[in-house]
This record gives sequence, C-alpha cells and structure tokens, in this order.
Amino acid sequence: ELKALEERGDGSIEIVEFVPADKVDRVYIDKPYYLGPDKGGDRAYRLLGEAMRRTGLSALGRYAARGKRYLALLPPWRNGTILEQLHYAHEVRTMDEVPIPSGDVKEQEIKLAISLIEQLKSDDFKPDQYKDDVRERVLELIERKIQGEDITEAPEEAPKTQIIDLMEALKASLARA
Repeated sequence: ELKALEERGDGSIEIVEFVPADKVDRVYIDKPYYLGPDKGGDRAYRLLGEAMRRTGLSALGRYAARGKRYLALLPPWRNGTILEQLHYAHEVRTMDEVPIPSGDVKEQEIKLAISLIEQLKSDDFKPDQYKDDVRERVLELIERKIQGEDITEAPEEAPKTQIIDLMEALKASLARA
C-alpha cells in the first residue's frame, strides 16, 4: 500500500515561483547538485539562467525521485544553474529548540577570542587545502589489502572526558601562535 503512494519521477522539475535566493535561509539547504540541460533543452536552459541572473531571482521548484517529492531552489551559478535540494519546513527545527544556557561573557575573554580568530582568519576559502582523512585511510587500507597484507581492526580506545577552562585554552593557543 505504501509503495502505491510513492511519487513517480519523470526527470522534470516543476517551477512554482521565483524568489531572491538570499531569502531562503541556509538551514533549508540540504544538498547542491550541478544542473545541466536535458537533450534539446539547451536554449531554454540558457534563457532561464540569463533571465534569473538579470532579475536576481532563483527558481523554486519541485521534482520527484526515489519515490519522494523534493523541494528545490535553482539559483544561477557561474555560467550555469545549480539545484539546491531543500528541506521542507517540518523537517527543520528552530534554533529556539536548541538548549543554550544563559550567562555572561567577560570583555577580556571576548578580546582573547577575537585575537585568536584574527590569527586564524583567511581572506578566501580554499577547499583544496582540506583533505578527507578517512577516505585517504580507506584508500591506503585497500592498497595494503591488494598487496596481500592481513588487515585487522585496532582496538578502540574509550574517549577521555576532559573539562577545559576556555580562558586558559585561548591563552595557550595564543601563546603557541
């Protein structure tokens, strides 16, 4: 019975409205995908992208895949368009639901934190400087396995609970820098 209720995808995206992309809160964005034209859709793809660039608007649409109906934002990006799969409103919790204890922050602590931030800041995001360590370990393990090495799992250590003094940690970090 549930299988009969599944949404059937046809590869199309139904555009329901146009909105300024900056009006869609980032908490709704789930996954981005590059979006290209289907066979015969080159002209319409370029036309829609250029019209959205000139108006500063992005398409809000829906599509079906894997038995589900998805919400998507389609902003123009560089010389093309991307599809940002969105969460529905009922899937997103509000920040009010996150328990955040109240308390005061001392001016000296703020100054130390700002000093640390200034030392670690960068003018650009360079994603190629960050590596997926887990992926690299898996690839290395696969290569060792191919070479015939016997692989055994190392015993997992229990995590150590450590309570730190934020001020002392900031001071130590600044001293190292």
